[in-house]
Amino acid sequence: MKVHGFDFVPEDLRSRTYIAAAKSVKDAHFAMNNFYNEPDPMKALASLGKTIPMPALPAVMSAVLCVVLGNPYGVSHAAMPYARQVLQALTKERWRYYLDECLRGDDAILAKISSNSIVGRWLDVVSAYKLSEAEVVKPDLKKLLEASDKREKPVVQSIASRMFDQVRVRAAP
Repeated sequence: MKVHGFDFVPEDLRSRTYIAAAKSVKDAHFAMNNFYNEPDPMKALASLGKTIPMPALPAVMSAVLCVVLGNPYGVSHAAMPYARQVLQALTKERWRYYLDECLRGDDAILAKISSNSIVGRWLDVVSAYKLSEAEVVKPDLKKLLEASDKREKPVVQSIASRMFDQVRVRAAP
């Protein structure tokens, strides 16, 4: 772990390990005492290595963004350095892949972005990681990122809410 030797383990084992670690983060995030319980699993996820395997990227990004966006009561300040470590290690291509291919189906993150008490933290993420510069293809994502860059909260919430509703419709039996 200290030398990031996990970067040299077979891809499927790495992917399964990252996905399991991301699940632990999300379990802590959505459980009671999440601010107290998030730091340890987030630290474990961040310590796995600098290169997240592509099959695990959607799960990892969802978990990390859950920590960064927090809930209506705030964020776990003790977990934030580890979450930022993961986000800072992402390449532009990884960000673009998550935004273009995964965000539209990430109900946890879309619900958070739709929330009036959390949307401001999303705007901070877009600004900090220059996500409006990502070369996304999907028109609704372009609009979401442009509105986020301009800090237009109602527009961002509206677009995210529409995307969230589409996820729920697809998931309905």
